Amino acid sequence: MPSSLSAVPSRLDKLYSELGGPLDLPGVQLDRAAFEQASEKYLHEDIAEAIEPWITDQVAVRRAWPWLAFAINQYRFEREERSTYDDEMRPNDVKEMFGRISSQASKLRHELIQLAAHSHRLPDPKKAEARGHLGYLHEFFKQRIFLPERSEFIDDGGVWLATDFQQRSLERLLSVIAEAGEEFSSQHVNGDLLNRTRGQDDPALPNFVKLVAKVWTSLTGRMATANKVIVNEGEQSDFVRFVGALAVLAGEEKPPSRSRVATALG
Repeated sequence: MPSSLSAVPSRLDKLYSELGGPLDLPGVQLDRAAFEQASEKYLHEDIAEAIEPWITDQVAVRRAWPWLAFAINQYRFEREERSTYDDEMRPNDVKEMFGRISSQASKLRHELIQLAAHSHRLPDPKKAEARGHLGYLHEFFKQRIFLPERSEFIDDGGVWLATDFQQRSLERLLSVIAEAGEEFSSQHVNGDLLNRTRGQDDPALPNFVKLVAKVWTSLTGRMATANKVIVNEGEQSDFVRFVGALAVLAGEEKPPSRSRVATALG
């Protein structure tokens, strides 16, 4: 970026220099860097327009903007990320995974032991070159594992002893992994917990609503609630509509219902 452009203060820079930064929210702290990307993506004007029916103090709106931009950005990220989770593991999947870990650790340990055993066999005049080459392969393989920064073979007895010790340590670790995998596969997987589903159909909503609730209370002095004191049929509370207006900016086609907001508030 040209120095002339990088020197131009952003709107967030101006907020800090002119008003001291975003609102102070009780129990919530964010580094300035956390606001930067979100405040560039979700502009002050768009957020101000969305919440205008409830907040008209432009200084307050300006100080709330980075928080609301951050909340919207995180909500959208969580929704998009969670939409990729189409392969949740079932109880049998978890058991089989631990079983595979156990089996593969056992197989790897067995292969390493076999490689060492064959490379350490007594010399055979009929296979002198084969024995020597297998010993070289075994040692070079260990060096590539335990000395990955070295790409060439090290012909040093001290190094060979060290890599032998490290291989035995690895074999013991693999044995422990194999035993743990078998134990977890057979004893510790709780199918009821893995099958249990409850709560929000939108798991990203609670974090969004709870942060927006803090901003709402700071701006209005009113408790965030999904309920109205006097409810006319089809009406939502001010806070529910406030959340809905911001959710639309996050790409939500249909604002969350009163019951969903109530559940998210806890």
